[in-house]
Amino acid sequence: MFKYESCTKCGACCKMVNLIGDVLPYKEDGSCKFLIEGANQTQICSIFEFRPNICRYGFFNTLLDTPISQENYLTLTQKQCIGFQEKFNIPQHLRLKNF
Repeated sequence: MFKYESCTKCGACCKMVNLIGDVLPYKEDGSCKFLIEGANQTQICSIFEFRPNICRYGFFNTLLDTPISQENYLTLTQKQCIGFQEKFNIPQHLRLKNF
């Protein structure tokens, strides 16, 4: 059974915004300009309340010709998140653990 695990604020999904073109401003390393260091090795979005749609949960599902169920969307999102966490060597205490 699927169990949703909320964001750990590891920042992995914000470390490659340069790959989506000029949608968001990014630093020299490709990470989002608005990503800042938080407590306990977390990464915080400094414009979270005002972030663009592309950074919001569910945005990509609205772009599909046939949107998928919320459970399938969350499953795919979390699997992608885990891949990003591995790619960027995110500390274990910030990694998703459901899969």
